[in-house]
Amino acid sequence: MLSLLPARLRVPPADLTDLKLAADTDVNLVITTGSSGDALRIATTVHRRSRRSQQPFVTLRFEATTLQSGWDLAWAAACTGTLLIVDTEQAPLCAQEWLSARLRGECTCDARRVRVFAAAEGTLHARVQRGEFSESVYYQLNVIHLRAPSWSPAWLPRLTAREQQVLGA
Repeated sequence: MLSLLPARLRVPPADLTDLKLAADTDVNLVITTGSSGDALRIATTVHRRSRRSQQPFVTLRFEATTLQSGWDLAWAAACTGTLLIVDTEQAPLCAQEWLSARLRGECTCDARRVRVFAAAEGTLHARVQRGEFSESVYYQLNVIHLRAPSWSPAWLPRLTAREQQVLGA
C-alpha cells in the first residue's frame, strides 16, 4: 500500500480529516510544523491528493531568493498548480507586500490559478499580533490551517487504519 502520510509526519489520527479537507478543497492554507521538512511532506501529500496533482508544485523561500524577479518566476511556474512558501514567518515586508498583491490578483497569472501553501515553524498569528507579519496576507493565506503537533508514539499503531478510513486509501 502506498502511504499518503509522509514517513515523519507528526499528525495525530484525528487531524487526518483536515488533511483530506485540504486536499479536497481548492483554497490557500497555512501549515504550522516543527520543521520545513515536515511542511514539505504535508504540502506534497495534500498536492498529490488534490485536483491540481498533475499541475506544477513549486517551492519558494523568500530568504534564498532576494530578488523580486525570482519570486515572479516562482509564481509564474506555479500557475495552475501549487506554490509552497517555506519559512513564511521570515518573509521580509517587501515579500509580504509582493505576496499580498499576487493574492489580490495584481499580476499576469490570475491569483485563482495558483494555490498557495504557507509553511511556518512558529505561529504566524502571533507574529501578526506583534506587528511582524501582515494581517492582510495572513488572512488571505489562512483559509485552512493544518497544525502538526508534537509526536505521540501512541498514534503509530492507529495511523495506517485511520489513514485508509479518512483518506480513502
